[in-house]
Amino acid sequence: MKGLTHDMARVWRHLRQSGNWWTAQDLYQHWYPVFSEEAVQQMLDYLQRHRFAARRMHIDWGVHVYAVTPDCRALPGHEEGAAC
Repeated sequence: MKGLTHDMARVWRHLRQSGNWWTAQDLYQHWYPVFSEEAVQQMLDYLQRHRFAARRMHIDWGVHVYAVTPDCRALPGHEEGAAC
C-alpha cells in the first residue's frame, strides 16, 4: 500500500470522532461492505506505522485495538483538534 489514501482518511476520521478503541474486526463490521477485512487491516497497519493511530493490546480479548489519541499525528488538513 503506497501512501495515505482518501479511504484511510475516512477510517482515521471515524476513529478520531468516535473517541473509542476499535478492533480491526469491529471496524470491518462497521464499514462492511465498503472495505474488505484485509483492506481495513492494511489501513490500520499504515495509520499505526506512521503514527496517525495508536495500537495497544486489549487486556481481556488479547487482540490489538486502535484509536486516535492525543499522541497521534494529525492528517494533513486536520491539525486543529486532532486529538480525541
